[in-house]
Amino acid sequence: LSPYARRHLGHPLDGGGLDARLQYRIRDRRLEARHELVLREPVFGERTVDAIGEDLPLELSLALLRDANGVVELSLPVSGSLDDPDFSIAASLAGSFRKYVGEVAARPFERLARLVDGSADRLTQVGFSAGSARLGEQELAGLRMLAAALGQRPGLALRIAGRADSQVDRDALAQHQFERMLKARKVRGQGGSVSNLDGVTIGRGEYPLLVDALFREASLPLPVGRDGRPRDIGVSEKAKALLATVPVGDSQLVDLAQDRAQAVHGWLSGQGGIDPSRLTVDAPAVGRGSGRNPGGRVEFRLLARDALLARSGESS
Repeated sequence: LSPYARRHLGHPLDGGGLDARLQYRIRDRRLEARHELVLREPVFGERTVDAIGEDLPLELSLALLRDANGVVELSLPVSGSLDDPDFSIAASLAGSFRKYVGEVAARPFERLARLVDGSADRLTQVGFSAGSARLGEQELAGLRMLAAALGQRPGLALRIAGRADSQVDRDALAQHQFERMLKARKVRGQGGSVSNLDGVTIGRGEYPLLVDALFREASLPLPVGRDGRPRDIGVSEKAKALLATVPVGDSQLVDLAQDRAQAVHGWLSGQGGIDPSRLTVDAPAVGRGSGRNPGGRVEFRLLARDALLARSGESS
């Protein structure tokens, strides 16, 4: 098969085994055929210098199709008229293979999702609550599916990129910081230490008093009424004014994005059972979400883990 693969695919088939089940049907001089192929540890060579047509995304496709036993299963249809002088079974079979490989590489998460009866949307990214890097149960369910699929495709590597929303996450971090300011003010008022605020709670009746105290201490200006004199405002307006003073820098958003990526990496390499060498954390990014892509998320990208094409002079 190697000469045919070299001629029609631009990559020689340098090694491996092949089982084939062929179905051919001819009616009215028209061929309808299907080739059920099982490739065992296939080794394709590098693209030849005289190859015609676009290069195939062969390495990624092989990584998506090759199971843990090194087996690749293909179902390739061929059809054409026997009266057509340009019709060639070998060329048509190669064309079917090229199309199949291209479709697999173009939608890698769809291919991966089939292994676990899931949806590609649940495998491409993980969403997070605003201002949080905590993995909830819904997010963990998606990661379990991803880990199960990756376990069946050991030739794949995963890139992990954390994202933070420049507005939604910023507001949530500011709100969290404001709540800690209220807790710290309560503890100070009681003469305690503000070193640990996690266990501090604020009652309904305490909230307006603490907001008033913080507002006074911040020396924020009151709005001016029609008579030109400062007018008093309610608790919600004071809280809003205080919240606007809470600084949330870009570095905090970058840290949040990185924490999200690390949380996903830690789960996949720990409870998910994925070899850490298959996982890479990319640089974090901050931006705005849109549509089905929330700003606060972790995105995934699939790559072939190792070079799956035999280099010049190598074969098996």
